[in-house]
Amino acid sequence: MQLHQWTLSSGVQVVFEHAPQAQITSFDLIVGSGQATEAPGQKGWTHLITSMYDRGCRQYNEEQIQKQVYTYQIDYDGIMGNHFLGLEFQVPQAYWQKALTLCKAMLIHPLFESNKLAQEVQVITQEITKLQNDPGEVLALAFFKQMFEDHPYAHHAWGDASSLLQATTENLRVFYTDALRGQWYLNIVGDHDPEALRSFLEDLFTDIVGAHTKQEHKAVLFTPTRKQMRIPSDFHKLYGALGFPLCEVAHQDRFALEWIRQYWVHALGGRLFERIREELGLVYDIDCSNSFLRDAGCMLISYAADMQAEAEIDQVLQQEIQNICQQKIPSDVYIRMQKYIRGSAQIEWDPVSNHVDYYNQAKLYQTTLDYQQELEQLLAVTREDIQTTAQKYFTQNFVDVKLVTKGESSITY
Repeated sequence: MQLHQWTLSSGVQVVFEHAPQAQITSFDLIVGSGQATEAPGQKGWTHLITSMYDRGCRQYNEEQIQKQVYTYQIDYDGIMGNHFLGLEFQVPQAYWQKALTLCKAMLIHPLFESNKLAQEVQVITQEITKLQNDPGEVLALAFFKQMFEDHPYAHHAWGDASSLLQATTENLRVFYTDALRGQWYLNIVGDHDPEALRSFLEDLFTDIVGAHTKQEHKAVLFTPTRKQMRIPSDFHKLYGALGFPLCEVAHQDRFALEWIRQYWVHALGGRLFERIREELGLVYDIDCSNSFLRDAGCMLISYAADMQAEAEIDQVLQQEIQNICQQKIPSDVYIRMQKYIRGSAQIEWDPVSNHVDYYNQAKLYQTTLDYQQELEQLLAVTREDIQTTAQKYFTQNFVDVKLVTKGESSITY
């Protein structure tokens, strides 16, 4: 890998991977300020902003943006997370300069015109209403509310109708002006001469004023107590989420915890999938995900099943958690998982467009840019590490939330 890192005179941090013979240039231009900076009355504003990048900016109106997108064959989208917002582009190699110029213009001076803002708010609030009919979304919102309480991690990226209706052109501009004071990052992959690229970027970003002055917020450390909830719903199945508070993103324990996640549920099955779904037939589906965030993190095991299976599912999940805490994973299973982790990671890394997202996360969360090094650290996790880590995180606090059919008893404690 031919990797270059620069900090431009404007302060923009650049990661460039030279990909010889690539026909497409992929890049993300992002600012280190996202959903986690939203105040209670600003829920969903970051998502609202990133959905309006193509609705007109100071340099180009909406029609002119779409004409360039069509002419230069640009594939683009607004992107956001808890700690970033911005734009991602893919464009044929011949038009990369045009695309970067357009991207910068869209990012730095969106207009948020009142009529278009009202249209966008209406669309998003309608989508929020639809979420109430999606059991997975309802379950996730209930789970994260219990896990993270009043922290911004607890609310859906789209926010709620009341906070969105408070967004005006004026207060959205104030919010966004402050957001743009965060650190800027450009991550780019393509077949370019490094020095020519750097020279172009220096000229392109020379006029950025007032960026990179926003202070990083202090880490918020919180750990939920044990919480169990059964929430009556209009859904006719049981939907459950069991999770544990984990470490923040740069913590060394994340490797063992990610190993456990893939062991429990991965693309080809996993221990929980094989035991609870395939062998016992207790669930329709089951999944496991890790969120390693800047302030904290959590693991989430989610499933859908018939109501009659609730007690047995609880029992089997607790058995599997106790097993990984009380005994080492069998050697043959460990070896098989090591092969799976290496193979799946290499497949995930194969499309060069995925590299840009990886560099984003690495820069934002101050982990290594070396994908192979991260993979080797994951593969270096031992059977002893797995057991010790499980004992550390899975034997104390947890959040257990279930959506149950109305008429079933509900408990909160």
